[in-house]
Amino acid sequence: MNKFDAIQKHLTESNIPFELIHHKPTHSVVEGLAEIGIEASQGFSSLLMNADGKFIMILRRDDNQVSFGKVKKQLKIKNLTFATKEEVFEITGCNIGYVSPYNPEIPTYIDEKILEKDYVYGGSGSPEHDLKLKPADLMKLSSATPLDIGKDLQ
Repeated sequence: MNKFDAIQKHLTESNIPFELIHHKPTHSVVEGLAEIGIEASQGFSSLLMNADGKFIMILRRDDNQVSFGKVKKQLKIKNLTFATKEEVFEITGCNIGYVSPYNPEIPTYIDEKILEKDYVYGGSGSPEHDLKLKPADLMKLSSATPLDIGKDLQ
């Protein structure tokens, strides 16, 4: 089962309300935001990272960057890097630009700023669909732990 089908199955079986937004294929955050007509603060990205040799997923709001310092301090890790595009595909089954937040085998952390919104939009595992759901439901879907890990883009 591909990631797009797996996420829909999990959402449905878990009774997590969601909406799939269909659009032309996109391959970056900027393209996705423009295509569905939302502000960056309404979007989230699922970022696969290597933390001391183990992979973790960071869910960050699209108007923010990940603060490597905050992540390292809060998770008590020394080395933190973004996964390569090959690692992202191998581990998540998705290409960069539409990575799904549903990766039950990967420890996941959500930036607290995502929780400020009524609804957020992000990758579904398909370049032609975005997920729309409430932040609390995103936490349920991803089994994410909330952390203060973002910094404003400025």
